[in-house]
Amino acid sequence: MDVSDAFSKLREQILSYYNSDSELERKGGLNLVNTTNLSFFDSYQKSELFRLKAGFLASLGGRSKANQAYCHAVQICPSYARAWGCWGVLCSSLATLTESATPSDANKEVVATAAKKVAQYLAQAMGCYIETVQCDAHELNRNHLPACLWMLIKDGSTPGVLCQTLENRGHRLPPWVWLPWIPQLLTSLCRIEARAVKKILNSIVESHPQALYFALRAFFLERRDIERSRSSNSSSSYQQYSGHTAVKHSEDLMSTLRKAHPTLWSSLEAILEELIVRFRPSYEEELLATIAALLQRADSQLEHQKRDKIEASEENKNAVLLNFMKTLSRVSAKFFRSPQGETASNAKDDRTRKTFEFKMRYKEAFEKDFLINSGGGTGNESVESSLSRQNRQLTLNEIIEKLKKWKLLLESKVSATPSSIPLQQASPSLSSFSCESPDLWSGACESRTSSNCDGRGDSDIGVVQSSPSSSAVAATAAARSSAKAVAEAAEYEGGGGTFGGGSAAVEIPGQYVPNCTNVLDSKPCPELHAKLVRFESSLEVMRRNEQLVRRIGMVGSDGKTYRFLLQFAIPYWTRTDERTAQLHYLIAKLLRRDVMASRRHLSIKPSVVIPIAQRLRMTVDDRSHISLDDVYRAECESRKENCDAIPVFFQAEVRRILNERQEPDLISTQKTEAE
Repeated sequence: MDVSDAFSKLREQILSYYNSDSELERKGGLNLVNTTNLSFFDSYQKSELFRLKAGFLASLGGRSKANQAYCHAVQICPSYARAWGCWGVLCSSLATLTESATPSDANKEVVATAAKKVAQYLAQAMGCYIETVQCDAHELNRNHLPACLWMLIKDGSTPGVLCQTLENRGHRLPPWVWLPWIPQLLTSLCRIEARAVKKILNSIVESHPQALYFALRAFFLERRDIERSRSSNSSSSYQQYSGHTAVKHSEDLMSTLRKAHPTLWSSLEAILEELIVRFRPSYEEELLATIAALLQRADSQLEHQKRDKIEASEENKNAVLLNFMKTLSRVSAKFFRSPQGETASNAKDDRTRKTFEFKMRYKEAFEKDFLINSGGGTGNESVESSLSRQNRQLTLNEIIEKLKKWKLLLESKVSATPSSIPLQQASPSLSSFSCESPDLWSGACESRTSSNCDGRGDSDIGVVQSSPSSSAVAATAAARSSAKAVAEAAEYEGGGGTFGGGSAAVEIPGQYVPNCTNVLDSKPCPELHAKLVRFESSLEVMRRNEQLVRRIGMVGSDGKTYRFLLQFAIPYWTRTDERTAQLHYLIAKLLRRDVMASRRHLSIKPSVVIPIAQRLRMTVDDRSHISLDDVYRAECESRKENCDAIPVFFQAEVRRILNERQEPDLISTQKTEAE
């Protein structure tokens, strides 16, 4: 019998003894492994037998002996990924047992000793997981990477053995294995593991710049604004230090990207600058969103007072009104206060002119309706003094009525926005953008060091030249000279950067994991990604979630048109949607592994979210997809009905039911007090 066949038969026989319900059978399997003659097997087969032995020992409670067996397995065959992975699982379980065995009421010395031991076990597990991915970057092995990032919290408030392990070994992995976890890596720049994570992000910047550029740029701008606000306010020294460290690291990464890919960086910056400046909402849209939020807040406050049926004191009423007046005063200062000497003649561009016209159109009416003193400041003292000087104060009902009036006024203005705008009118720069589809070859987007040859060194030349055929030698020499010429051309096309012409072409955003998923789930091939050729000639304007959004089309080198919604959202929503895309990516992997799901062709498409700035993002939006809200609004418009009728009716019914349930309780309470 062949050795490989004998090993397969032996392995199946050993695995048949692994019964979690019978300790006797597991001992029999362990005895079978111990009595096996290993002299006939190669290093891989010996390592697998030691791995099976360690599994039996761990199930029988001999974790220290199992640890030694795993050590022997990786010593015999250091490239056996499965042994490394199982060893990491054992070390992680030892850390969990040590942590659970520590009593909660133990003294500080015992807790510190246990925490140090847990960190050591987790550091060993992290090293095993990283070695697993380094030996074999299969998707099952890459599932351990988020666990490695989670382990870093066990280091406490100062960098320890876990951060040191990630710093020494994390950057040795192929950069593409970290692409699904870029949001977590960027967040880690604010914590103690920033130094270790920066090395990983540096490798991603050099190899896959367009997978990191958008998220890195938005993170840098957000952290910079947070750091400026913290420095102006009184905050703890640790918060200031962590914020300054995150800004410095992200700025260094942006500088590295700019130096490594100058042509790509200039193209992306020019495009994003146009998207941020030219496609931001108008002042009417921003004021409408603010008015809608204030109206919802005022309705909830009024509803709270009616539901409780408690007559508020005069002080409480004044406090509520004062709070609303402060907010309205800040809104007025944000939208209508102009610098001294600003006139229409001073408007240097179209945006400044529109700003001046907006203030002249709405300022006087807004301040008159809400009794705001245009000469006062926005501080608490000025608002209180303004209220005290007024002969009449607005009630909460009057504020709600005026907010509804302004909402209708602004909605009529916003609804007049055309549904389609020529891109030449919105952004002449983007309308003139044009790039020919590059003719890329395999490896065109890889570095010069990795694309010089196909991994063979000078030692391979002798093997080729030993061929008896002279034509083979000539063909090999011609292929080598051609590859060298192609590499030199790629270096020239790269604009002086580290990479070739393939990396200088702007890709359609959202083609890297976790924003996309495929069956292979392997190393991305940027040369196969769709490149941006031009922008669509028209810009669509539509209503989504009570606000107007712009939809822009990007024509790719594959002939398809990719459409993105330009949405203004708070950073929290963007980060939440990024995590949702990661969840969809993991669910897609589970569906691919399930037999029944594969038979039914079940899959899930991640929601592509591309952050551009602190409050601006792009989301993929296909014309074939339509939301239920769009269907409902179209039906209401066809029937000339109010779209808010259903939520108003629902709120009224909920209010009525709550009042009916509270009336018996209120009557019984009054009877009890009377008795």
